[in-house]
Parts: sequence; structure tokens; C-alpha cells
Amino acid sequence: MPLSVNDKKEIRERVYNAIDSGGSAGVSLKEICKDVFHDDDSVDFEDYQSENMQAVFNSLDHFLEEEAVSFNDEEDIWKCIGF
Repeated sequence: MPLSVNDKKEIRERVYNAIDSGGSAGVSLKEICKDVFHDDDSVDFEDYQSENMQAVFNSLDHFLEEEAVSFNDEEDIWKCIGF
């Protein structure tokens, strides 16, 4: 079943909150996924083509474009801008 618009909005909100919770230390993609899907054991974080993971990646892209978050390539860490 495809994700609804509300599901995608919820995922986007959870992605931002997960990154924000990392503070100045930041968080990894795995930590973001654990926070976003904490109550759903059916989500495979390794299946990057799944609709759930695509929603996470689209959210990350959105926040990067909006300059709300940053990504450190060397450390594979996401942070909210301002930390």
C-alpha cells in the first residue's frame, strides 16, 4: 500500500526531530531511521528502494535544499543548521 501524504508528512517531521535530537554531535542515517521507525519492525533500513526509505531520503533532500540541515561527508553525520 502506498504511503499517504499524511504518512510522508509524519516521516518528514520525524526525520527533522531525529536530526534535531542529535544536537551538536549530529546523528547517522541509521540513528535517524531508528528514531523514525522505532515502532515498526517491518521497515528494513537496508532496503533503500522501499517506499519508507525513499520518504526518508526525500525528507533529507528537502531539508538540505531548505538549508535546515547539513551533512558531513567525512563523518556521515547529519546536523540541524545552527549546531
